[in-house]
Amino acid sequence: AEAGGAGRIVVHGKTRVQFYAPPVNPSIIAAVKQAVSIPVIANGDIYSGESAKTLLE
Repeated sequence: AEAGGAGRIVVHGKTRVQFYAPPVNPSIIAAVKQAVSIPVIANGDIYSGESAKTLLE
């Protein structure tokens, strides 16, 4: 996506097998964040300020 000119990426931190089953996997989002230089937006299982904080870390 980045090489194609995307300005940001939204990542839903679950695998295809997990589908909607909780919990989100922050390591998937972290791996994408480390692999690109554009902003990464985390998505999935954000139900509170605490869960949002966990994904930001």
